[in-house]
Amino acid sequence: MTSLLIKEIEKAVKELEIDAVVLGCSGFIGLANTVSVAVSVPVVDPTLVIPKVAESF
Repeated sequence: MTSLLIKEIEKAVKELEIDAVVLGCSGFIGLANTVSVAVSVPVVDPTLVIPKVAESF
């Protein structure tokens, strides 16, 4: 699964010129660091960001 995710992100970087990726499923929890090392853009794990957003309210 991780290799497919990396492949799709690399494709999006080339074709869509994206600057960052936000993983859209809690099923990807813990993969952001691994994937980020393999691709040329930052990868964000939203399950780790959500608590910080909630604290800001």
